[in-house]
Amino acid sequence: MSQKKTSTGKRSTTRNPPSPMSPRPSNTDNLAALQQWFLPNDSIFSKLRFHGNTSWIPRDLVWLAICWAWSASRNLTEAYTEAAECNQR
Repeated sequence: MSQKKTSTGKRSTTRNPPSPMSPRPSNTDNLAALQQWFLPNDSIFSKLRFHGNTSWIPRDLVWLAICWAWSASRNLTEAYTEAAECNQR
């Protein structure tokens, strides 16, 4: 049969210093990183022709639609408002 180790009751007094924690990214930072990963540039829309007085950018419109569809709001107008806030720069 193996013998149990007997403890002296003393713990090591040397500790590793706590590592400095880097701040966690915010939800806004994570959402911006996701947008950059999902739609990194406008090349996917390069063959589209736009009307002369168009002020929107296709990438932003797609991202707005994704956020709008992703919203948990029950009402369409609330979902749009939430998506528009996410799409602000």
